[in-house]
Amino acid sequence: MIMVALLVAGVRMPSWIAVASAPFSDANAFCSMIMVGMLTELPASTRDSKAVAQVLAWRIPCGILLAAAAWFLLPFDAVIREAVALCCLAPTAIFATMFTDKVLRNATLAGFTLSVTAVTSLVTMTGFHLLVS
Repeated sequence: MIMVALLVAGVRMPSWIAVASAPFSDANAFCSMIMVGMLTELPASTRDSKAVAQVLAWRIPCGILLAAAAWFLLPFDAVIREAVALCCLAPTAIFATMFTDKVLRNATLAGFTLSVTAVTSLVTMTGFHLLVS
């Protein structure tokens, strides 16, 4: 909220702040990938496999439907509609693994789901981009 207000007010961040914070922002992707890698294991039971399949069975069609709705129904430029549509097709958030671990005590299942949705999202996002470009 504060950043939006500063942006609207036209306040510019000094370049030295971006340079000083670069090592921390670069480490974010690395830490995320380590976290996913540590949690990624194949489902241990058929119940877990069915849970992953159910997540994918809902996520992929709903993502495609929402992306199509964003593309055809939003009254914005093509670039903005494409960005919104690509967000609809994005993989599961990294924080879903932590949430699933806290609630279900099954972080490995969430890590596997994140890995699978990352691959499927890569394919669907690329396909959508090629389709609308």
